[in-house]
Amino acid sequence: MDVIVEELTKIWFDGKDVGIKAIDKLSHHFRSGRLSCILGPSGCGKSTLIQIVGGLERATTGVIRIERSTSRPLGSDSVMVWQNLNLFPWRSVIDNIAFGPEVAGFLPPSAMRKHARLLHLSD
Repeated sequence: MDVIVEELTKIWFDGKDVGIKAIDKLSHHFRSGRLSCILGPSGCGKSTLIQIVGGLERATTGVIRIERSTSRPLGSDSVMVWQNLNLFPWRSVIDNIAFGPEVAGFLPPSAMRKHARLLHLSD
């Protein structure tokens, strides 16, 4: 699966219509089967790009194309690994594990918790 980014721009707007350009007309072809590393200083748009490719954010302008044999929505096969701890403190460990598949609608919450427990026990 190739990920093709064409002329991607992302502008974050504050409440006063002032925009901060996080990404400006980025184009790149991430080829399947190759390791890609996005490097840059804090605040340069690395996480924003990954969130857009993963379907968690929308680009202001530009196109992201996923070239593959199946037709699935942008982000449906993506995993986001955060730079810092991002658990829901009001959920148990099992419920945190079950969150992603729950939101994706794979199983009802109770069944997902059962599967998450099995995952936890398999270590």
